[in-house]
Amino acid sequence: MAIDNLSIYIPDFSRYFCKLLNLIQLKTRKINFLILGIFLLSSSLFGKNIYCSGKWKVDVDSENKSVTIKCKNAALLKNFNATYKLGGKSFSTKDYATFSATKNAGKQNVGANSEIISITYRSEGLPVLVQKFYLDNSKDYILTDFTLESAESISSNYMAPVVLANGDFMKPSANNRALFVPFDNDKWVRFQSHPLTFDKLTSYEVTSIFDNSSRKGLVIGSVEHDSWKTGIEMSSANNALTSLTCFGGAADELTRDARPHGELKGKTIKSPKVFVGYFSDWRAGMEAFADANAAIAPRKAWNKAVPFGWNSWGVLQFKLNYPKAMEVSDFFKDNLQNNHFKNADNLVYIGLDSGWSNFSEEQLKAFVDKCKANGQEAGIYW
Repeated sequence: MAIDNLSIYIPDFSRYFCKLLNLIQLKTRKINFLILGIFLLSSSLFGKNIYCSGKWKVDVDSENKSVTIKCKNAALLKNFNATYKLGGKSFSTKDYATFSATKNAGKQNVGANSEIISITYRSEGLPVLVQKFYLDNSKDYILTDFTLESAESISSNYMAPVVLANGDFMKPSANNRALFVPFDNDKWVRFQSHPLTFDKLTSYEVTSIFDNSSRKGLVIGSVEHDSWKTGIEMSSANNALTSLTCFGGAADELTRDARPHGELKGKTIKSPKVFVGYFSDWRAGMEAFADANAAIAPRKAWNKAVPFGWNSWGVLQFKLNYPKAMEVSDFFKDNLQNNHFKNADNLVYIGLDSGWSNFSEEQLKAFVDKCKANGQEAGIYW
């Protein structure tokens, strides 16, 4: 019992120590080293290495190399690892012998008030793993990613910045839900909200695990999409989340892939950057996720009028053919465009959805020429 009480006391002490470091600028180097030495000694004695940045705290467990992220001393995520695959084998931060940490000012697109805490893991026979946490006092979320560095070229098609063995950030409840987000809108797939009674669920690019009554919930997803398709694999039981893995390298039927994801290759390879936040309303969290994506890859500029027009799938579907497409173009010109059925740029878009494959190349070209002559933009589904 005494050991349990003591292990609870030390993290509580670290909270006040973090505040001391963040609020007081010590001018004497000897005092700096003395206090830092006392803190590191107290942390390492109990298997904890605690790194602070404003309201954020990163706890690294020395024994299993797992990380706990805290915001104002409340846990955001507990005891998660980073995982990757090399040569068909899985490795984790748990497999590394040593680690060290540094703290640097934030970079562009991370946040003007941000700091980056980097945890560097080393072990003989394995690439150096550098796990980064991008922390901003003005945000209710963190960003995290990791790189693998090696003297020789390495390759991987699976890198998971967040592997969580449990979901104890939420108490079991029949109101708990997990959001399924489809990778695309093909094959009539839809967004869905699932009670936490499933064996396995994979959402794509982002998900939220939330209380459907209070709306409180976790939002986690990728904010980088240049190299990977991202999946969030979850398992649950008895109205509680039992595991969660957010990984780059998703490739299955719902991402329209028939083969495994391609590999990244080089002496340094990087996981996708992942957004993790807990919000009083998960819907506001999804808006914050969208803003974080836009900060990294701003939306493309569109200075023209809103696209407006017709799409063949509405009625014709697979009955679409060349004569009907030409007839539609003329009908719009003769009966609708002269009655204000057009946008502010005086354009109508005439789109051929699935089913146009029975057109010849000559017919497709003639259709485009017809649309242009009728003051329309031709579109096609691909």
